[in-house]
Amino acid sequence: MSKASRTKVQLFEVAIDMFSRLGYDAVTVKDIAEEVGVTERTFFRHFPHKSTILFPASAEVLSAARQQVLDIDAGSPAEAAVAMTIVMARQLEQFTDWHPERYRILHSSRELLAVEALQHELWATEICNALVERFGIAELDGRLLGALATLVLRESNDDGFRSGRQRATLVEAVRASWQRLVSLGVLSEHLLSSE
Repeated sequence: MSKASRTKVQLFEVAIDMFSRLGYDAVTVKDIAEEVGVTERTFFRHFPHKSTILFPASAEVLSAARQQVLDIDAGSPAEAAVAMTIVMARQLEQFTDWHPERYRILHSSRELLAVEALQHELWATEICNALVERFGIAELDGRLLGALATLVLRESNDDGFRSGRQRATLVEAVRASWQRLVSLGVLSEHLLSSE
């Protein structure tokens, strides 16, 4: 791991710890940087805003998912959307060690919930764009599938933390959510076979 990568991880871990102990609003970028032993400028090289430190995988998740849609051997845009959520879930699972605390921090701040909502909107837009590019579908159809895929991913991710239920993996939770949509008659069973 490069020095820059190690620094980014340290900033993230220290921020999570400080937000947990002191509260998100009480911690400044300067506090985090000092605790790690770097300057505020170094912090901002890795994270454009204090809030973005809670979303470290965003670019990687979107990049992998977009590539999946462009490369997948799917018969329909809906099959590609299902597969894309599985890829995104696999990417997000890299961060499961800190996710319960991150969830608590996010849900303690209206500002962070707003940032999270913007993050989900970005995911939906990126899914839409990839589906439109790959399949040539109407933009409205892409937006609908992007919104549904993002909803499935978000709700699968958050359900265990809200309910206190244990789930094996995020990928399994995403698959189960798509299956629930099939059982409700929203989707056809064959859409789940291409992932």
